[in-house]
Amino acid sequence: MTVRQDQTTPVELSLGEGTILWVQIKESGKDGLPLPGSVRVINEQGHDMASMLGIADLQFLYARGGFADNEHRLGPLPAGRYIVEVHSAGRTKRKPVILHGGGERRIVIRLR
Repeated sequence: MTVRQDQTTPVELSLGEGTILWVQIKESGKDGLPLPGSVRVINEQGHDMASMLGIADLQFLYARGGFADNEHRLGPLPAGRYIVEVHSAGRTKRKPVILHGGGERRIVIRLR
């Protein structure tokens, strides 16, 4: 899409219910210990959606006691396909996730 000064550009918007995505990082194995780390959530266009925080997100995090470094609350994210990428102590793992819209989705990513 190209937007030019002094021209009307048609835009089509669609709205839907988003999904809160919870990502927990753990050591590999069934009883793996929680690991500190960072998370990226990349949409189909290649944009990182993990850094999109609104005032409600900040209020939630403040009431909870701040940011946890091993469990991350992201979104609400629109329905779609994503790649969740976690980084911890020099290790990286990527996992595909499909969100259908609405509610919450919890995933655990285990690192070796």
